[in-house]
Amino acid sequence: MAWVKKASAKDIAWVGAKLVVIIGIVTFIFFKLKDNQLELKQALNYLALSFKNAPFTMILLILLMPLNWALEAVKWKLLVGAHQNVKFVNAFKGVLLGLSLSFITPHGIGDYFGRILTLNTKNRMQYVGSILIGRVCQMVPTLLFGIIGIHYVWFEGQFFLIIFLTLIIGFVLLFRSHVFKYATRYSVFNQFFVAIKYYSKRLLLLVMGVSILRYIVFCSQFLILLNLFLPQLSTKIQFAGVTWIFLAKSVIPTFNFLSDLGVREFSAMYFFEKYQVDLSMVFSASMGIWLLNILLPTLLAAPLVFKAKRQ
Repeated sequence: MAWVKKASAKDIAWVGAKLVVIIGIVTFIFFKLKDNQLELKQALNYLALSFKNAPFTMILLILLMPLNWALEAVKWKLLVGAHQNVKFVNAFKGVLLGLSLSFITPHGIGDYFGRILTLNTKNRMQYVGSILIGRVCQMVPTLLFGIIGIHYVWFEGQFFLIIFLTLIIGFVLLFRSHVFKYATRYSVFNQFFVAIKYYSKRLLLLVMGVSILRYIVFCSQFLILLNLFLPQLSTKIQFAGVTWIFLAKSVIPTFNFLSDLGVREFSAMYFFEKYQVDLSMVFSASMGIWLLNILLPTLLAAPLVFKAKRQ
């Protein structure tokens, strides 16, 4: 009887924790939207107008959202599938749950909890390293394409600096891979990195390929909105601006628990102001991408918190 009471207390605490998370997500979303009322209203007006003028283009934009997160789920399935059989549906749920939890945690920490909570294994912590590997693979196209944005911002016409930056990025990525390799030699880290010990080069290249494809999808979404909002600006400049914004969003630390909206707005303004365009259009495009790719799937995935199981 004592064991039953103890188990029930744990179950009650687990349900209580889920309620706290759900309330936290809803509260943080409310305050984020409240803090950006003007930008939100403006973005929604532009999106509604674009939907009226170019409905098929906007439908394509919306359809790219599930494709974006489906590709991330494919990456997660590949990394976990090297050690245990995981269905795509479960991988997709893990990715979306991680997105929801990262909304209320600094530096995307909730992404780790969300993904490992959906795994059907007792030794969940061994897949922390797998998440890191997935992030490093996604960082590669962000850094490489980001060189285009850097070129337009700082080093236009100075190609030797671009080559130098490319070498620096390559060194950083190589250094990170060695960090993961040697971390597994120490018992204090081994429980987190044990899953990545036996990843083959073929698997990592496959994950890298999916990461590049996902980057292209994400870029395409942003370019669609910029083309609708700022048709007078050349696609080349738009693409460079998108690569710059994605790079800034990835490398500049965000201390705000709620989102990276501030970094997006700052980086967009920094890049596009010299082209004498209506910056409100750029901000609206950035806000539109955030609403579609972050806020909407976060709201859709929030109920998954209640389905998370305690191992």
